Amino acid sequence: MKKLALLFTLLCTFTFGATINELNKSIVDNYNNKNFKQVKKDSKDLLDLDENSFIGHKYLGLYYFEDKDYKKSYKELEKAMNINNSDEEVLNKLIDAYYEEHKESNAINIAKRLVELNPNDSDKMVLLSQIYFDSRKFEESIDTCWKAVEMNPKNANAYNWRGDISFKVYQFKVAIDDYTKAIELDPTNPLYYKNRGFAKGCLKDKDGMNADYKIAKELENQKK
Repeated sequence: MKKLALLFTLLCTFTFGATINELNKSIVDNYNNKNFKQVKKDSKDLLDLDENSFIGHKYLGLYYFEDKDYKKSYKELEKAMNINNSDEEVLNKLIDAYYEEHKESNAINIAKRLVELNPNDSDKMVLLSQIYFDSRKFEESIDTCWKAVEMNPKNANAYNWRGDISFKVYQFKVAIDDYTKAIELDPTNPLYYKNRGFAKGCLKDKDGMNADYKIAKELENQKK
């Protein structure tokens, strides 16, 4: 009897584990194939089997985001983060969901976590600076942006964002200098030419504005 009981337990455990593994694979495959309704169903089935499933909470949160139910999205993604707070896809999407629900202070905490995970990634510093700015924490935004530039002087994105900050406070000449630096570092990004062109337009430099817009348009056409 003991042997039969042990065998039964092992078979149940094996079947249970196999079912979870199958659902994990199905969820990821269907999400990658944009079959979101199946993702929702499988994620809920998985959570019925294991309420602490990271995959279940993560992909249910991603499903709700695609469905534009941002409140449900961030609640599921928070549960996923509580299980694994190092998954950057969860953290980035959580920031997006918080933004949609106007929870910038929550987004700041997640952005700080991304910086902790990537202490040498200046793009993560730029993201944190942008969220600070949107939260009207201007001093923190400027300080973090300057740190991003100092961390990686070859990061065009950091110069572009610093240019954006200057532009937002009407320092157009300073903004143009940073946009120009961004262009020097990444001459194939049309956004940088658009930004510089807009700043030149604000200074009544129509020829410079039109020249930059023309280059931006040509670069965009090349990428189509």
